[in-house]
Amino acid sequence: MPQLSVGQTEDVKGAAIRTFMRISQAWRLSDNERLQILAVPDLPRSDEDGEGMVDDSVLARIGYILSIYRALHTLFPDAAQADTWIHRANSAPLFGGEPAIRLLCSGDAGSLEAVRDYLELQLG
Repeated sequence: MPQLSVGQTEDVKGAAIRTFMRISQAWRLSDNERLQILAVPDLPRSDEDGEGMVDDSVLARIGYILSIYRALHTLFPDAAQADTWIHRANSAPLFGGEPAIRLLCSGDAGSLEAVRDYLELQLG
């Protein structure tokens, strides 16, 4: 895999944080939920701030969120239904009757991966 230059790396980080913020707006996440999902102490106030907070762990978390978002919008053709899914109670064993947002905000990257894997299985 080719190495990215410093400028390219910063471009990727900026794009990642902008994408996460757009998804979090569509999902109507609170600032606290955003912090918990990314496992960071503060939210960026600008693109430059966002680039500084994005390390490999945060990039991986954003990757899970992007995959979850894509899967939901594939499973549910209605955007509103796809975007509200994470807030609705879910009877699947993984969720135990709780909404997916509870797992997403657990602070554990493994929980993000589990939700992503669950949705990927639903895609068949």
